[in-house]
Amino acid sequence: MPASSTRTQASLLHILLFAFLISLSGCASTHPPAPITTPAPDEFLPAQAALLAPSDRSFNSVAGSTPSILRVRIEPDLSPVSSDHYRAMWTVTRQSHPHNTEPHDKLTSHRVQTWLELPDGSIALSREVNHDESVIVDFDPPMVIFPARIARSDASTDAPPGFTQQTFVTVHPMNKPEKVRVKGPATQRIWYDGFESPPASSTMLHPAARLRATCEIDFGVSRSTNHTITHLHPTLGVLHELRRELAVAFTVTVRDTTEEWSATTPDFTIK
Repeated sequence: MPASSTRTQASLLHILLFAFLISLSGCASTHPPAPITTPAPDEFLPAQAALLAPSDRSFNSVAGSTPSILRVRIEPDLSPVSSDHYRAMWTVTRQSHPHNTEPHDKLTSHRVQTWLELPDGSIALSREVNHDESVIVDFDPPMVIFPARIARSDASTDAPPGFTQQTFVTVHPMNKPEKVRVKGPATQRIWYDGFESPPASSTMLHPAARLRATCEIDFGVSRSTNHTITHLHPTLGVLHELRRELAVAFTVTVRDTTEEWSATTPDFTIK
């Protein structure tokens, strides 16, 4: 397998929860967002807590990570919705760069995602244009990243997830989007563990819902798995995220990386 394909497969799971990271800012529907309610102890409303409003937020890398700044900008698509499969659409742009540099000087990551609000209120990832790997990644059906509603899982490590979805991932070269580079089935699993304060490394220690997500993509000779722990506050959005990405090709580990990000401000106003 070409090295470029292995890198593509391995990086695909940057998608997943940076979808989770992306709540980072929350997005906006063409109708006013529903009022945030206090969740019942055994139930949480992730899509509602993602704060569907236009936003431009910053996150700092924390202990153990290369000093970097992540900027996440979410903007609504105000064109009329002409599909029965979704109710609203957003464009999510994620860019990171080293501390003490300007984004236009040295971007270390640049991705543009399409999010959809599904008929049941869930938020799903439909497509990512990944400039890091020069690929376009499509999810069919769109992969849910914030369920409309999720029950709290049992505290045991082998507890079944509160949400499970099967989808299919297709990767296209950016310069030849009609071509297919790799494709395969994926399974998305999400657990809600109740409320707790984020790790001490976070800059915002408000109690928040602890969400764990695992996305597995099977490309045949290679597999990618992304484990993410996100602290999502009902009114402040994402406060903290820890993510580990593991990719294996021909039984050999080709990628094993960890990133940790902490919100710097609860400001959700587009600047």
